[in-house]
Amino acid sequence: MTKYVFSRNQLLTQLFDQMDFITNSNALYDSGKLNEGKRIATAIRVLLHDTQKSKSLFRLLNLKGNFLFVSTSGMYSVRNLLPQFPLLGVEFDEHGASYVPKGDKLLNEAMLLSFEDWWNQIIFDDNNFKLSRRNIILDVANQDGGAHVDTELKESYGALGYQNSLGWTDQTGRPTIGNPAYAALRQISNELVMSFNLLISDLSKYTIDNTDKYHMVFFNTDKKMRFIQIDSDKLESEKIAESNDYVRERRKVIHIDYGNGNRFLAVLKSTKAIKLHGCEDLKYDNEVG
Repeated sequence: MTKYVFSRNQLLTQLFDQMDFITNSNALYDSGKLNEGKRIATAIRVLLHDTQKSKSLFRLLNLKGNFLFVSTSGMYSVRNLLPQFPLLGVEFDEHGASYVPKGDKLLNEAMLLSFEDWWNQIIFDDNNFKLSRRNIILDVANQDGGAHVDTELKESYGALGYQNSLGWTDQTGRPTIGNPAYAALRQISNELVMSFNLLISDLSKYTIDNTDKYHMVFFNTDKKMRFIQIDSDKLESEKIAESNDYVRERRKVIHIDYGNGNRFLAVLKSTKAIKLHGCEDLKYDNEVG
C-alpha cells in the first residue's frame, strides 16, 4: 500500500494544531496550572526539533532558515557573578517568591534572531551550568514528563528545576515556588506567537546599521551555547578576547519597520530571512496570552 503524504496545507494544519495546544496550555498556566510547561515543551519540540530519524514541522515546511524568532531575553554577561535568568522576573506575594515570565513587557527591547541563534541562546546560568532554550525544551519534553519521564535527570536540569540552583528565596528563606524552566517555557511560547504575528505583517522597510557592532559569542567550538555581545562593553570584550573559551561571529544589525508601526532590531548573518513577509498561509490568529 502506498504511503499517504501530507500536502502543504495539511502540514500547516498540523503546525497550527501545535500552536493551539500551546495557546491552550498558556491559558491553563496563567490560571495556576504551572505544570502545563511540560505540554508547552512537547509542542515546541514537535515544531522545531530535528533528529536523524524525524523532521520538525518547521523543517517540513521549509521555515527554519526563513523565520525570524523574537527573543525577549535580556543581555547575558560572562562577568555577572549572580545567577542569570534573562527571560524571567521574580515576584513576591503572601505565598512566597516565584519566577514569572516577562510576557510582553519590555517588548521594545526584544531582538529578532535566526533559528540557530535563538534556539541555542543562553537563558539560564546558575554559575555552575548554562542552559539554552534548546536545553530547557528538550530536557522538559524528554525527561521531565512532557513526552517521557526519566528516573534520572541531567545534573544541570535537575539542579535548576528541583534543587533551586538559582538560589532565590522569599523573605523567610523559603525557596521559590515552582520550576523556573516552566516559567521560561511560558515566555518562549510568547516569543513564538509574536514571531508568527511578525511574519505575516507587512514589511515597510529595513535598514542596515553599520555603526553598531554586535557579535554572537559561542562558549565552545561546536557553537551550541551562545549569547549576544555588544562591542561597546569594553570590559566584556577584553575578557572574551583574552580567553580561548569563546568564539565570536560578527552579526549584521538591521532595523526592521513594519506597516503597523512596530520596529524591531534584528541581529542576523544576512538579510535573506527579512524578505519573507506577508505570508497569509502562515497567519496565526491567536493573540499572545
